[in-house]
Amino acid sequence: MLVAAIAALLLAILLLQPVRWASSGDIELPVRVLIFDATTGKSIEGARVWILRAPAVFEDQVPEDLIGWIKELELPPQGEQPASVNQHPFIVQGITASEGVATLRHKFTTGASDRSPEGWVHLHRAWVVVKSPKHGGVVLPIRFAPERRPAVKQAGEVLVTVGLFPIDMAKAELSLEKE
Repeated sequence: MLVAAIAALLLAILLLQPVRWASSGDIELPVRVLIFDATTGKSIEGARVWILRAPAVFEDQVPEDLIGWIKELELPPQGEQPASVNQHPFIVQGITASEGVATLRHKFTTGASDRSPEGWVHLHRAWVVVKSPKHGGVVLPIRFAPERRPAVKQAGEVLVTVGLFPIDMAKAELSLEKE
């Protein structure tokens, strides 16, 4: 009788606790990167674009993996198209066309849990690297936070806009600061 009562009590405790779960996966989406001259608003043709998967920035710390991967990026000879996938499996690359757009397909990690069953797309764990011969370069996360999966899926693509200042203008600004 005592054993049955203890078993019933344990069963009741187990049934009253909420079920906790978590899942992860991925979603492949086109990322449309629009590169423009920040002084004129004109599109920049021929800019190199990479998308890297790396950890998000936490507590103002840049992930060491990201810095290492950026150092390893190689530009193809002028006029040649880059390979669709670099040596690293989480890097895709392309070159902007005449309208200043490069569209790259990237696989983003996703996650869901009992607290957020609709799920999230971890856009903050993907970084865009842009290099242009006349405009220099920039590295920035695609987003600074994850976004809800239904909204991202409905949009059908991820848009990233990047404005670059011409190198000669940046050099002029630096010389003004020295005076």
